[in-house]
Amino acid sequence: MNADDLQRFTEDLRNQLEVSTELHIDADPEGLHVLRINGVDFFFRADGSGYDGWGRSCANPGESN
Repeated sequence: MNADDLQRFTEDLRNQLEVSTELHIDADPEGLHVLRINGVDFFFRADGSGYDGWGRSCANPGESN
């Protein structure tokens, strides 16, 4: 899924299911896009090669601790 696909998917979730969603796009092609749905983060490789997994919500996606 590329960034445009994720954006459309996020909007569909928000509009059709009325769930809390946030999308954080990573500009680094080696990074991870983060789609947060009801407080759960789903990670997608920024190079568009696919889904990387899920985890509990990060405080600030993209920031290193």
